[in-house]
Amino acid sequence: MCELSNYLKSDIYKIRRSLFYWLHLIFPLCGMGLMVLFALFSKANYIVKFAAFFQLFAIAYPFVIGVVCENIVDQEARAGHCQNMLMLADRKKAIISKFLILISCGFLSLFTSALLYELLLNHILPNTQLSIVLFLKPVIILWGSNLMIYALHLIIAFQFGKNACIGVGVVGSLLTALMQTDLGTGLWFLLPHGIGIRLTEASLNSFFINDFVLEKEVKLGYISAIMMTVFCVVGMIIWFSFYGGQNTTD
Repeated sequence: MCELSNYLKSDIYKIRRSLFYWLHLIFPLCGMGLMVLFALFSKANYIVKFAAFFQLFAIAYPFVIGVVCENIVDQEARAGHCQNMLMLADRKKAIISKFLILISCGFLSLFTSALLYELLLNHILPNTQLSIVLFLKPVIILWGSNLMIYALHLIIAFQFGKNACIGVGVVGSLLTALMQTDLGTGLWFLLPHGIGIRLTEASLNSFFINDFVLEKEVKLGYISAIMMTVFCVVGMIIWFSFYGGQNTTD
């Protein structure tokens, strides 16, 4: 644990002057700004306005993951084609350090945006008081179901470069939007990009309208999310232990 802690401190220090932290601030604030405008001018009820926030963030999340993973990997690629990481005593802890920084910043970014939107929505709609508990559950579900996407994008960024990483992120956002429609019914729990938005929607439905119509699919979604996350994270760690630094630039 001490060695992993040192890797984390080193990675935090290395990216302090990069765009990494700014990206985790700019993207959520822009998204929250759009949702505030929607809440101000839309005649929809507060349930729709609150659910729309998570729908927007769920669709944008894969693209944002692609951008931030590319940014943190690009920093290593420019510093000697990742040789600083490849020469470390424990490669597995090195990639775990990158992964932990990415998912931690992602959670803080998503949680802060949801909290601010909840406070602003309560201000815009004074007769509706949304509790913190209401948005905390979908935040955790949306974040947790995208952990596998972080792992996949780290592999793509290291192996194939930034264009491939961002490109896959764009395709992932499109797939997420597609999985929300009727085309995703009966299929979404088999695809990583369909799990986040569907499970988040299910958690909101269970809170607002007690909708248990998709209970069986939701259970399959949780099982798939856990299995895929374990598979992707373990696969990422094993893959990086054999990674030789090739294809780090486009």
